[in-house]
Amino acid sequence: MQDNDYFQQLKSTFRKIGEAFDAVEGSRLIPSFSTITEEEYIPDPEQREEENRLNLKDTWVRAAETKPSSSFTKGFCNANSNLSFKFFVDGSVRSVRALDGIEGNFVYPIVIGQIGAASVTRSQETKPIKHLLDTNIVLLLPLSKLSDTLRNNLNRNLIGTTLENKLFDPLHWRDASGKDHYDNERDYGKLRSRASRRAKDLMADIEKSVVEKCVKNLSEDSELIAVDGSLFSLHKETQISKDKLHHAIGISKSFSMTPLILMEEYLNRQDCIRQLMNLKEGERTDAIELHIDPDWVVSWYQRIRPREQVESPLDGIVKVDVYPNNYPACKSRDDRRKLSQSSEDWSNTWDMIAKLIYSERMPIPFHEERWHVLLYPVYCSEKLLKSSFLSIEVLHGFCTQILSGLGF
Repeated sequence: MQDNDYFQQLKSTFRKIGEAFDAVEGSRLIPSFSTITEEEYIPDPEQREEENRLNLKDTWVRAAETKPSSSFTKGFCNANSNLSFKFFVDGSVRSVRALDGIEGNFVYPIVIGQIGAASVTRSQETKPIKHLLDTNIVLLLPLSKLSDTLRNNLNRNLIGTTLENKLFDPLHWRDASGKDHYDNERDYGKLRSRASRRAKDLMADIEKSVVEKCVKNLSEDSELIAVDGSLFSLHKETQISKDKLHHAIGISKSFSMTPLILMEEYLNRQDCIRQLMNLKEGERTDAIELHIDPDWVVSWYQRIRPREQVESPLDGIVKVDVYPNNYPACKSRDDRRKLSQSSEDWSNTWDMIAKLIYSERMPIPFHEERWHVLLYPVYCSEKLLKSSFLSIEVLHGFCTQILSGLGF
């Protein structure tokens, strides 16, 4: 993808952006490169997803164990399993605040977002190898706050370029009925944050598409897909049928503490957070149904690294989401059903999945900051994806060309 023709196309595209601004009186571009990439500017997407959706009005939990433990923790390493991971999926964003736009007295950030998702599978020698790679470049700026002339110039100039139909307004949102809305925000810092978040939302759309393709490539019901992050995002606008969602296992490297607080409230316990921090390697918490109406998943936390090898009590712990097929989830807050031990042994199912996740923790990429919560094949997927992105220096060069053409 990154051949000479592609670079020339990008150069031409960025020049056309500059020409669009230059043609409108009172509008101009100025350099505005930050020293950090924009993905470092906001929380992790899986943590943000939970924090945005978790609220007391719509969120509630129920126990999800056929055999509950008295201590809220249990070992899983003795489980016998016929399950296997066929694919490992990760999405990523490399977005930068490349330029500032000015029109009249309105100054706003222009963010270039490189977004994408990748999946890896295993070769016959069990080595992680490339399966799918899907990337895109988008431009994020508050289009709804620009003059009609400038907005039309941008859209017209980008027809036939690599950024045609890839301009996005971070102030735009759509309600449940499909009606479009635009927020009235002009604060520079908030616009910057909104642009970065929108880039991550667009990345999540690509990640869903990759997961959908992976599901179609499964040949056995026992084959699973490890997805980096919460499963709740897959519930939204996914094309995966409900009877196929059990193949996707969400594994979050960072997570909100709100579910644990809700556990203590709904399960009438006072030790959930303490027991989480005291988890030993090879142990998990009891599983719960986590309902964020109208969606739900079964969730638990498990330790994949020894406590004595990490710095913080929460290091080495991942949150797992599953959407099991034929699982009899509670229908409402008032549903008090308990899983019967004469029915399917769901506790053993959670143990099998936990053990499978635990088996993927080696080898350890110690050079990565979050090595303690990384599964190696997911790490390989992330490296594959990020190696396909343009560097910040290259993007800087493109934007410098724009400014040079405008007399800087």
